[in-house]
Amino acid sequence: MKHIKVLLMSLVFMIALLLSGCDVDVYQEYVDAWEKTSQLESIGGSIEYDIGMQMNGAEISFPIKADYKMHTEDGAISQMLMDMSYSFLDQDIEASSYIDKEAIYIDVAGTKTKTSISTEDLSEYESMVINHLELTEDLLKNAERTVQDDAVSVSVTFDGNALREQLMDMFSNSFSDAYSPGMAAVQDIDYISEISDVTMKYTINADGYITSYGLDFSMNLDMNGTQSSASVSINMTYDNPGQPVEIEVPNLDEYEDPSLKDGTIIVG
Repeated sequence: MKHIKVLLMSLVFMIALLLSGCDVDVYQEYVDAWEKTSQLESIGGSIEYDIGMQMNGAEISFPIKADYKMHTEDGAISQMLMDMSYSFLDQDIEASSYIDKEAIYIDVAGTKTKTSISTEDLSEYESMVINHLELTEDLLKNAERTVQDDAVSVSVTFDGNALREQLMDMFSNSFSDAYSPGMAAVQDIDYISEISDVTMKYTINADGYITSYGLDFSMNLDMNGTQSSASVSINMTYDNPGQPVEIEVPNLDEYEDPSLKDGTIIVG
């Protein structure tokens, strides 16, 4: 009987240890993982946006994808290489860009241009890559958290209207600028009448870095009396965060500044 009591006490102690290990602060884990990931000075990955609009019985899809590599110095982009593809009104477009501290070099269908870039523009490109919602502890309290092969996967659903401005800021920092004027409406927060529940999923690797991040939600729009809706799917992946990323610089001599012609500056 004595041995049985000892065995039972040992089992109770082991269960207590296991339960205490399961009591993870999901909110703090989320904050720490994004802080660690955003501090990387070298990172590569991909961003995908799939935007579907329904208006007057018609459906239009706007798929966008970009693969990128980025270096930063003192919290600002020093180099960035991006290959982007998107479709708009049955037109498939591919573009590549290279960014340094002074200019952005863009190649679209063999037309290569060079444009000076500001510190503010550099910050916008960086925020497009390290882009996430700042959540509260309350929004994450019902999150489902699983661990497999030392990787943490979290899924949570919450009312999108609670983070209305953040969602619109995140959306406006996407590649949807390329769809002007087609995407202008869904980027104007005044047109958004309702946002659905948002499903967010993310993965944190064993080293504490974010490796994937996804959002799915929909919006109802009222554009001067015209009713429409839009579905949005955003998926970002970070490839081997913490590992060195090599960037191959294109031949920058092939890019021309469109504001210059025959050595003179064109104004207006």
